[in-house]
Amino acid sequence: DMQAAGLQAGDYVSLHSVNGSELSGFAVVPYRIPAGCVACYYPEANPLVPFEAVAKGSNTPAYKSVPVKISALKSQIKSGV
Repeated sequence: DMQAAGLQAGDYVSLHSVNGSELSGFAVVPYRIPAGCVACYYPEANPLVPFEAVAKGSNTPAYKSVPVKISALKSQIKSGV
């Protein structure tokens, strides 16, 4: 997926959620996960989860199924670490 998107390890991207939220500055890290999937840490990525996206019955937030669109940042963010 990274290659098809023109991304390389260390590139920075923005993630856009179906609820209109956008988070910027996520670093691209290659990892063996199924095609078409991304992984993020929570609580950093909480804003990507629509408030109303909850499991029926338990009312637990639906963190495991959050559609996002990825876009490369035009100017790479430089980390101070």
